[in-house]
Amino acid sequence: MRTSPYITAPEQTPRLRACLSNDDRRALAPYLHTQHYRRGAFLFQAGEVADQLFWICQGIVKLSAPTLEGGERLLNIFWPGDFFGMLWLSRDQRRGSIAQALSPVTVQTTTNGGLTQFLRLRPDLHTDLLQNMFDQQHRSMLRVEALLSADIGARLLAILLDLGQRYGQPIADGYRLAADLTQEDIAHLVGLDRSTTSLLINRYRRDGVLGGRGRLLEIYQAPVRALLEQAGLAMLE
Repeated sequence: MRTSPYITAPEQTPRLRACLSNDDRRALAPYLHTQHYRRGAFLFQAGEVADQLFWICQGIVKLSAPTLEGGERLLNIFWPGDFFGMLWLSRDQRRGSIAQALSPVTVQTTTNGGLTQFLRLRPDLHTDLLQNMFDQQHRSMLRVEALLSADIGARLLAILLDLGQRYGQPIADGYRLAADLTQEDIAHLVGLDRSTTSLLINRYRRDGVLGGRGRLLEIYQAPVRALLEQAGLAMLE
């Protein structure tokens, strides 16, 4: 049976601090700016100048890319403690993606120049920042591998377990995902249409692999991992 490194143990590396302390905010006030977005609002659009780094304090943000057919392709989901939007390139570098709030969102932002000054004052965050960036890239690569190598049911379970481990609320048998994440968002992340994703989720709920009702989704670790191992997506400790 071929194994894939896509499914990993709950991450051991510390995530970025979701929000800075009051003392940090006062010291770094010239470099960090707090912004609030309502659900559905856009943090940035494709084609805009990529001149800001976004650090999520509250809420959920999805990153997507427009398709030639006029739709969107979901690239990633970000939760509190994540950062995104950073491009250390020329000043006229344009964004190729769209960031939209899936819930009320609070972010702290800085420019590339502000980030440099920020890290001089808080060098202890430099490792966290790089680790988070490398982790995002690594998970994106592994998600592509899973999408190419697994059947649709295993693909769905693999990505749900990954989301649960990173961002889910722990429950007795696994994780509960925030209701702000819709089945359509999950479908885009898995590479399926919404109807197929809904059918699979309902089937796994009947089988006791998943739980919850409506947009409230629970992932039960033991049966999910058993099915993933059968599909060749074995968990690596």
